[in-house]
Order: sequence, then C-alpha cells, then structure tokens
Amino acid sequence: MEDSIRQDLPINNNMSNYQKLDDFLSQQFSPDYWSDDAMHYATSLIQLLNDGEWDVLTINWKSKAVDWQIKLAEAVYGCEDHRVIDLLLQLLNAPDLPVAVAASESLEAKDYVWKPGEAQREVLLRLHNELDGYEQETIKKLLTSID
Repeated sequence: MEDSIRQDLPINNNMSNYQKLDDFLSQQFSPDYWSDDAMHYATSLIQLLNDGEWDVLTINWKSKAVDWQIKLAEAVYGCEDHRVIDLLLQLLNAPDLPVAVAASESLEAKDYVWKPGEAQREVLLRLHNELDGYEQETIKKLLTSID
C-alpha cells in the first residue's frame, strides 16, 4: 500500500509541488518505510519548490500536525537549498518538543554549512534541560559549537 501511495501522488499534474508535498507529508508511513524511501521522496518534492511555494511552506508549516512538522524537519535535511537553515531554525523554535528535536538533529547534521550562534543559545539550553539521552547529546553538541 505504501508503495502505491508514493507512486500515485505525482501523477496529478494539476497539483503544485507544495500541494504534493503537503499531501505526502500528511500520509502515515511505517518508520522503516519513512526512513528508507518516503523521506527521500519528500526531499525530492522539497527540492522542486519554487520561490512562492517556499514562502507558503515557511508560513503554513505552523498550522500542520506535529507528525507532518517532524517529517518536514527530517526531509529538509537532504536539501541543499539556501532556505533550509532558516526553516530548520523556525522548526527548532516550535512549541512541540518532538518537532524541535527533529529540527535540532537536522541542523546538527548540517554542520558543514551551519553553526549555531548566540541567537540559538536560549532555545538550545531550554531543549537541553527538557531532554535526556541521545536527544540531549545532540543539543549538547550544538551548544558546544557556539563560539
């Protein structure tokens, strides 16, 4: 069923790339299918967004379900668009902890193009105090890389 969901989505050429992404991220996937296949497809949809669709994405993500926001934070990791870091920083400040964690993991993995600065210290300290285990270690790495 999941394979057919992915393959059916792009057939509707009347949909904008943003609409395709929105519909795709709204679907439920098993964790394995998401990480092995669906996340990469979502990344490819993000890479197709035009400037106007990026504007819509940066406004509309806040009104989406937490699961949708988490998938977005995970999928943008694979994008090299210059707007990705700004979007991840917005997601890092999300009120829902799982969204902020997903954004922090993507930001930490993008250490080759981004380092946190003083502007992120407060939110990272808050997250560090709310988390434990592996998630807390990711936040600690980000905190220690602030100049």
